[in-house]
Amino acid sequence: MKPKISFFALADTVITDKQNKNSLIGIFQTFNVSSVPTVLASFAVFLRIIGVSKAKEIEIKVTNQSGEIVATQSYQNLQLKQDSINVATLFTNTKITTYGKYEVLVYVDKEKLDSGDEQFFTVIPKTNDTANF
Repeated sequence: MKPKISFFALADTVITDKQNKNSLIGIFQTFNVSSVPTVLASFAVFLRIIGVSKAKEIEIKVTNQSGEIVATQSYQNLQLKQDSINVATLFTNTKITTYGKYEVLVYVDKEKLDSGDEQFFTVIPKTNDTANF
């Protein structure tokens, strides 16, 4: 089976308990910011990837609309004993230079997984009636 993403979410944080259960706190898809450029203090990406029993590396990249990488995280030397994996990644101090759509790209052993339209977040100007990030 070729690796693919079966679940994707953005959250404020992900908590993993002693039984290896994940709790996603503050699920969202939009950052409301006062201005750009700005720095996003932190956000979490949670993925469930299936078909990865032979995978050695997983890399997650966040790109802006121009395709520039604004954040990256990788997991290497994986020794998986099952065909699926949950990946919870916390990105911190991510520099954002423009408003718009940011895509989350996932690579398994350097091969990009099909992202569909759900693996993104949007950065928009904050208005008086939106939360402050």
